[in-house]
Parts: sequence; structure tokens; C-alpha cells
Amino acid sequence: MASDDMEVIIYKILQYLYSSVKAGKIVCIEDVAWKCKLFDITRK
Repeated sequence: MASDDMEVIIYKILQYLYSSVKAGKIVCIEDVAWKCKLFDITRK
């Protein structure tokens, strides 16, 4: 992961959480945690 990718990942997570809350969906931690369902977030 490039050093500037963290902002993109944070934005995608926040965008997903915001749209889910607006839609009334309950968000599980597995949706946005390490090795999540949405995308692979690697640890350094």
C-alpha cells in the first residue's frame, strides 16, 4: 500500500458508514475491520 492510500481507505470507510446510517442499515464491525468484506486492508 502506498503511503498516500490511507486517506482513500478512510474516505471509503466513512462514506460506507454514512450511507449505511442514512439508509437505516445496521453496520457490523466485520464490514469495515481488518480483512473486511468490502476490501482488503493490510497491516504494516
